[in-house]
Amino acid sequence: MDLAARTWKDRRNRSFAIALVVAFGLRLAWAVFATGPISSELSDPAQYLSYAERFSTLDTPELYGRATAFLPPGYPLFLAPLSFLARNSGWISVNFAASLANVALGTATVVFTALLADRWISPAARNPAAWIMALAAGHVYYTSVVLSETLFAALTTGLLLAATVLVWQGREARIRWLVLFGAVVGFSLLVRTPGALLLVAPALVLRATTGSWRGVLRPTGWVLLGSLVLVAPWTIRNAVEVGVAVPISTNNAAFLCTGHNDLATGRFDATPEGLEYCFGGSAYDQEDADEARWYRSTSSRAISWALRHPVDEVRLTLWKTYDTMADDREALSDAEDFGNRSLFDERVRGIYVTLANAWHWAVLSFGLAGLVWLRACRRALPLWVTALLSLVAVWGGLALTRYHHSIMPLLVVFAAGTVAALRAVRDDARFAGPEPLEPPTAGAAT
Repeated sequence: MDLAARTWKDRRNRSFAIALVVAFGLRLAWAVFATGPISSELSDPAQYLSYAERFSTLDTPELYGRATAFLPPGYPLFLAPLSFLARNSGWISVNFAASLANVALGTATVVFTALLADRWISPAARNPAAWIMALAAGHVYYTSVVLSETLFAALTTGLLLAATVLVWQGREARIRWLVLFGAVVGFSLLVRTPGALLLVAPALVLRATTGSWRGVLRPTGWVLLGSLVLVAPWTIRNAVEVGVAVPISTNNAAFLCTGHNDLATGRFDATPEGLEYCFGGSAYDQEDADEARWYRSTSSRAISWALRHPVDEVRLTLWKTYDTMADDREALSDAEDFGNRSLFDERVRGIYVTLANAWHWAVLSFGLAGLVWLRACRRALPLWVTALLSLVAVWGGLALTRYHHSIMPLLVVFAAGTVAALRAVRDDARFAGPEPLEPPTAGAAT
């Protein structure tokens, strides 16, 4: 109690605590208000819940009675205990339990982002980072959505923070901690494929804090070994039950196909022709599914098209970059069961979309300003490299605005650095006061 009292008396700590309370309160209120039924049995949220149900009974995912590896297993594995609880208690639905889990994950992301700002930028950047993330409208909207974005954002920021603590300034971490770190990275990889970027997080921390790549092989090797603890068994399962030794999910073939074909625009093609071209023969093809054959042929066809159309690839890359980062307009629509369940009338809905976009554009502006203006932001190599490569990963397939969900907290760190720097400039000007007047000379008096 004494420690809590002393902490509360410190104005900076009090502001930080209030930011966390606000973050938790906003997300909890949204979860209670916006969580609802899922309309389509074939949507990603419905399939995630189906996978979670299978995992909770110690079985593996199926679609139309056939074993499948179409979606990554990480998020359903995370939901499996909640599915078990919902099935056996009867007092909570599994999708509302998932929303409550997202409340905790979203609040954890606020903490991780603030601590990254504290370590990489300055202690003065911690509270601005916490408040910016607490008020992130798009992140609040995703609290009620059964998608992996909120979990992956927490894993990305949390693992970058863990890597920072483990090997800061050349510290030699114990092997067991590196292997444990690698196991969590392996789980993040099973949540979303870009989790593979976090395998090199300790190496990037070492490079940024010691100025050298010397000694990066040891931690990277142990982290890679730890990741195989989770990835290897799932790969073996896919080889045995599905017929293709894919380490994560077969939907990467659909991702490639949608982004690389004659009619590709860089965004998801929901036309009958587009769906047949990229999903015909997949696990979702009830009549003619052969997931292993479809995965191999579709991936090969997309890669071949990309190699034969370099000019189109440049055009598509530019559009994918723009469409991923331009705004946050889809956050509310995704929270509305992808537009199937309206939460507000059009006027109020426009306000909520504007809030999400205003936050998004502000973070982009202040974050980029920090990278240009502040050496501390540029020195945060693990953060901006992870953000950049997460965007590059989108070039491999299609653009959805929710793909920037794990990128934005890293930009918030840089935006908080800009806010802290502006405050310092203001305070310096305030305390310096006006320049003292020189007394007039005799010549000037006459």
